[in-house]
Amino acid sequence: LLKLKNDSTPEEAWVQCDECHDWNHQICSLFNGVQNSKSSSYTCPKCHIKNRQKNNSIEACSDVKDSTDLPHCNLSRSIENGLKKTLLDAYEKVAKNRGCQL
Repeated sequence: LLKLKNDSTPEEAWVQCDECHDWNHQICSLFNGVQNSKSSSYTCPKCHIKNRQKNNSIEACSDVKDSTDLPHCNLSRSIENGLKKTLLDAYEKVAKNRGCQL
């Protein structure tokens, strides 16, 4: 057996937009690299919206997926709520230090 340290950062999978050639995390793009490994195209959200604006069909953007379309479980809800509370506390602290209200 090979002994490894548990301090390495795992490499994240990326996907390149076929239009603008920008790179996005596969998980952020809701792109399944395993399922789409052979023959699939990918258009990033910016290019997708730009193309719809060009074709005057921007009102039909409701089919663009975002993070709310991901499946949820008790753990994911707990993490999201904890993060939301932590961020809100940090925002309130900064606002108080600056004499502002949220």
